[in-house]
Amino acid sequence: MKFLGGLCLLMISLWACSAPADPATSLAELKVLHERLRSLGADAPPGTVEATVDTLLTASEDFVRAFPRDTAAAHILFRAANVAHGAGRFEQAIDLWDRVVDDYPQYAQRPDALFLQGFTADKDLLEADRATRYYEAFLQQFPEHPMAKDVALLLQMLHRNQRPEDLIRSFPAPPDTTEAGLE
Repeated sequence: MKFLGGLCLLMISLWACSAPADPATSLAELKVLHERLRSLGADAPPGTVEATVDTLLTASEDFVRAFPRDTAAAHILFRAANVAHGAGRFEQAIDLWDRVVDDYPQYAQRPDALFLQGFTADKDLLEADRATRYYEAFLQQFPEHPMAKDVALLLQMLHRNQRPEDLIRSFPAPPDTTEAGLE
């Protein structure tokens, strides 16, 4: 089993060192890497998940560097940011989402990328000032977005130095239903 895991890592590493041939081939290879990452469970050999994440992120960035105007480039960056976030690489995730926001103004998930930058700075990195900047940028750029009210609430909680649990506690208690026989 160790041999098989080592062989997979070697193959992935060799692939990562080569330049992308063409967009279609590179997209197929990225899909294989995403599936490989998804299939790895808790019982994966030590270092396998981390190595697969490294390879996937490198391959994603290589694709975007080789084919920056490809219609899939923004989505590849967005997914790579999600993988980085899931692997606990919060700064890398924010940087990748930033590239989506800056380089792909027409990308449909651009508002999500900007929101996720703020949310990651807020909840994962605990950097309120940084989160505030992202949330304010979101509200300025996307005031009519369906998430705008939620972002405004998150921003308000940051200004008050308030956690979501504190906000929930501030709601009035529901009426006692035991007396009315509504248990």
